[in-house]
Amino acid sequence: MATDRISNLPDEILGKILSLIPTKLAASTAVLSKRWMNLLPLVDSLDFDESMLLYPDRKDGEEEPTSIESRRRRRHRFSDFVDKTLDLLSNSTIKKFSLICDYEDDESRVNCWIRTALGRGSVELNLKSNFSIGIDSEFFTSNTLVKLTITDKFCLEGRRLPLGGVFFPALKTLTLVSVAFISPKMHQLFIEGCPALEDLFICVWTGYLSTPYVKRLTITSDFDDDFELRGLTLKTKSLVYLDYSSYVAAHYFVDLDSLVEARLDLRLYGLDDDGCPDFNEICGDISTLIEGVSLLL
Repeated sequence: MATDRISNLPDEILGKILSLIPTKLAASTAVLSKRWMNLLPLVDSLDFDESMLLYPDRKDGEEEPTSIESRRRRRHRFSDFVDKTLDLLSNSTIKKFSLICDYEDDESRVNCWIRTALGRGSVELNLKSNFSIGIDSEFFTSNTLVKLTITDKFCLEGRRLPLGGVFFPALKTLTLVSVAFISPKMHQLFIEGCPALEDLFICVWTGYLSTPYVKRLTITSDFDDDFELRGLTLKTKSLVYLDYSSYVAAHYFVDLDSLVEARLDLRLYGLDDDGCPDFNEICGDISTLIEGVSLLL
């Protein structure tokens, strides 16, 4: 007869194990016994993936049902699951919160989930959506967050800084992939509101960055971006590592006093008579960038 070694583990260990798997699977263990039902409040890492909950049998590359009503019903189920889970864990700390959803109906509900996670002491926050979801930057704050990843269609819509002018005083790692800001100025203010920031990854951005804190910077763009084509400005006095992959901009201004290592992957382009990118022609000037990097290496 097989021995049930897992059930003999302390509740605290089982809670850590459940925190390592998607929240849907962790919640499903509640049907095993009363003891397992009581373990869910010990889970401090929540991973909500809409596709896994609503389309568990869908293979990579397959499209979801096209019926608008069908999508609405399925997403309502997902929203209810997130709400019920957060209510069940109302007295629990959420160290890590991951949300992957294509939510297009009620972004206020998504904002509520994010604020709940931040209000419960999250250290790591991961957000991804294929539909535009606005976040009011005035309330997008946390004193505990250390790592933040925002991917695709999230948009910081607020025009004002939070009280005190700081978003995340403890944040050390920030990843922004195709994230929209209400204005280029707000993009810069957001970076400035992270005074402990050391590691920054940006994909699609405004072309301007000024921060005395960041030590490692990765900038990448797989397509021509209007802001980047105009010019690029880097004022990063503490930067020791730069990984820059993009199209050549019209001009560069760099201030990289502490740089130790750099990787450049530059692609050339041109402009046609209508001012649109023409990849059969070449324009742009990388001399300032190369000079600014080579003098320090």
